[in-house]
Amino acid sequence: MPALRAFTCACLAFCFGAAAFANQKAEEKARPLLQAAAERSLFHADKSAPFGVLVKFTLLMPSSKTATGVFSWLVTSEGDSRKETKFLDYTDLEVDRGTTLWVRRSTDFQPMQAAWVEGAFSNFTYLNRAEDELTRYSTTSDHHVQLRCVDLLRDKMALALCFDPDDNLRKVELKDSQITYEYSGYRQAGKKFAPYRMSAKREGQVVFDGTIDLLSLDSNFDPSLLAPPAGAIKRTGCLNPTLPILKSKVVPSYPSLARSERQQATVTAYILIASDGTVQNPAIVQTGGQYLDASVLTAVRQWQFQPAKCGDVPIDFEEETSVNFTIQVRRGMIE
Repeated sequence: MPALRAFTCACLAFCFGAAAFANQKAEEKARPLLQAAAERSLFHADKSAPFGVLVKFTLLMPSSKTATGVFSWLVTSEGDSRKETKFLDYTDLEVDRGTTLWVRRSTDFQPMQAAWVEGAFSNFTYLNRAEDELTRYSTTSDHHVQLRCVDLLRDKMALALCFDPDDNLRKVELKDSQITYEYSGYRQAGKKFAPYRMSAKREGQVVFDGTIDLLSLDSNFDPSLLAPPAGAIKRTGCLNPTLPILKSKVVPSYPSLARSERQQATVTAYILIASDGTVQNPAIVQTGGQYLDASVLTAVRQWQFQPAKCGDVPIDFEEETSVNFTIQVRRGMIE
């Protein structure tokens, strides 16, 4: 037994040492790449590079129906911004001026399809975060293009980002939500670069496909565009808030009835992480059925976060979280 314990300890020490070495190597290789890509990107939302963009897109809706829409975003040289998303009867307008954010939305929450659209751009906003744990650096080839890829953990969520030889972001894989963004058609915009084509796939199926219809580097925008929208909710906000960090998580239980019926699904919930770190107003945006949905809502209401911040000021922050319910069969037993 002493020999077995010594062998086990030696194996654990080797494994932890190998993991630490891999993380150090990833940091050395990947951090300069992430920094270069962030500096190169127009959509890094830096007020030193103001812009206005209009994107036309197609979304995959429930029941395999499609919808067209438009997304516009402008950032001024003062660091103010305006985002607007429209498709079908959904509208979402956000105006950010200084430390104040106004939100006017046609629903009480942001539907999953709208999150796909905004997610295509937020991938650039948070390219190089010191808080991210870089776990792996690798190279691959995609359509005869050599890519350098970085695996990382962002608040315990696994992501993979790939870049082309020019340091342009080409692919982002959000492993928990099973969404992969792809970018192409890069063009120079002043001293920065922007992809004119972007898409998102969920489990291999295209759910969002967008093309830049207009891109302007003129910082002299119509001031009325940045006026607080009538009827909007007023919050504290800024152009580049830090992301919230999960401190305490209750894992959703697998309901016995759903398990006995072998129900498997991915449930996605919208959550508002309040400035005190609690979860407010959770809503299911991708259902897995009555029992799985209820389990997710019960769990996420108990989660606690270190809130997002503008400087040192805690703020409200919206995001989506996905939970995968899968049944594994081992030795003839369902687990």
